Amino acid sequence: MKPSINLQLAPISEEAFAPFGHIVQVGGSGMLVNGGTAHRYDIHAFPGREVDPSLSLVTSVFRADGLTLPRMIRMLERHPRTAQLIVPISAQAHVIVVCSSQNDGSPDPNTLQAFHLGAHQGVIYEPSIWHHPIVAVGRESLFLVQSWQDGTDRDCEIIAIDPVSITAL
Repeated sequence: MKPSINLQLAPISEEAFAPFGHIVQVGGSGMLVNGGTAHRYDIHAFPGREVDPSLSLVTSVFRADGLTLPRMIRMLERHPRTAQLIVPISAQAHVIVVCSSQNDGSPDPNTLQAFHLGAHQGVIYEPSIWHHPIVAVGRESLFLVQSWQDGTDRDCEIIAIDPVSITAL
């Protein structure tokens, strides 16, 4: 099956990712804590329980297979009610694929973008942002994932898409 779209992987930047959420990374905004033995890096607050009191914060660790590029993807998912945090614990690098919604709520293939993230970068997806599940590059990797959930199918919508090829930088 031939891909209908070929996405060129790009380095992630705040400006390029802004329509989809926030970048989370170790960097200049940290503060020295614990008597000077550690640096603390705060992660942006994201909506959850204050939006819907029936939601509970779910924190998970995902173990993702190490994959190679180019990579064919055939599905996207979104969390229509809340934001989702994904931060690498042991990844060398990972790839994210995101897109906006069309007026009917379905993924807009014209806005598909693929970003390359390093070992110290993660993301917070805004509510309802279509994205592909975690793509760890090179080796099996662990990721911390947090989202507000109510335990129903409304927490995660999954949709099949025409094949999309992600190519390396």
